[in-house]
Amino acid sequence: MHKSVSIWLSILISFIFVSFIWQLAEPQIVTFTGNLSYKLFKTSFIEVNTYDPQGIPMRYIPRVGKVYDPEYIAFEASRFYRTRLEKDREQKFLQYTEWLEKQLDANGLIPENYDFPPGSHISPWHRASSQAAVMVALTHRAGFMRNTDTLRKAEAMFHQLIPGNNDFLSIAGPDDTVWFTGKTNKSVIGMINTLIMLNEYHRLVGDKRAKELFEAGLRRIEYRLPELEQAGYLDDPSYRIGRRSEHQQLVSKLEELQKLSPNPLLSADIYRYKRLDRNLVFFQIIMQGAWLRLLGFVLACLAVYLVVYTFLRMPK
Repeated sequence: MHKSVSIWLSILISFIFVSFIWQLAEPQIVTFTGNLSYKLFKTSFIEVNTYDPQGIPMRYIPRVGKVYDPEYIAFEASRFYRTRLEKDREQKFLQYTEWLEKQLDANGLIPENYDFPPGSHISPWHRASSQAAVMVALTHRAGFMRNTDTLRKAEAMFHQLIPGNNDFLSIAGPDDTVWFTGKTNKSVIGMINTLIMLNEYHRLVGDKRAKELFEAGLRRIEYRLPELEQAGYLDDPSYRIGRRSEHQQLVSKLEELQKLSPNPLLSADIYRYKRLDRNLVFFQIIMQGAWLRLLGFVLACLAVYLVVYTFLRMPK
C-alpha cells in the first residue's frame, strides 16, 4: 500500500475508532487514567478518593493535595447508615460520624481545613453543602445512639443555614429565594447537594423550616440555571472529575432533585442537558473549548494511529 494512503487511512481509522470509544466510555477512561496516575505518581488531573491510615475517607484534589473533605465523609457515613445491616458498615458509620462530630469548631460548624485556590479560600473556610451533609449524618448518629447532645449540634448547624445567620453559607435572593454555597458561590452541585440534605433533614426531624428553605432554594435554582449556563458555570469547575463526568453528575443531581419536587421547568432543563451529552464527543470538545479534554482525545488518536499504521505498513 502506498505510504500516503497508509497515512490517511490510519488517520481516518484512528479518528473513527477513538470517537466511538470516547462516545461510549470517556468518563470511565478519564477516571481510570486519573486513578492510575495517582496510584503510580501520587498526583492526578482529577479528584481521587482515598483513605488515611485510620480508614477515614480523604480526597486528592488537583492543585490542593490530599485533604479531609467533610461533605464526602458525611455522604459516606450516611451511605453506610442506610446499609448498616452488615456489622462492618455500621462500624464505619459510627467511626465516620464520631470523627465528624469531633471536627466541629467553636461555632458549631464543620470547617474545611485546607486552602482552596479555585474558590479563593484560605483555611479554615466553610460551605453550606458540607454543613448540610454533616447535619444529616449527625442526625442519623443522634437517632442511632439516642444522643440528644449530638442532635442539638445538628440543629445548631441547621440554624446557621438560615439566611441572615451566616453570610458564608446562605445568600438571600429576590422573591424570598436563597442560594447556598458550595466550593464557590457559583457551585451548582454544592447548591443541589444542600437542598437534597435539607429535604432529608426535614424528613428525619419534621422541621418545617427545612422544607421552606428547600422550596426557597429550588425556586432560586430555577431562576439561576440559565444565568449560570450562559456564564459557563453549569458544569461546576470546582469539582475536578472530568468535564463530561461533571456534566453527567449535574444531570444526575438535577434528576434527584426532580424526584423530590417534580417541576416542568427543571424537567425541560434535564432533557436538554441529556441531549447535549449525546452530541458527538469531538463537537462537545470544540464547542466547550476544553483543551485538556482535546489533548486526551488527540493522544488516544495518536496511539491508535501508530498501531494501525504499523499494521498497514507490515510487509505482506
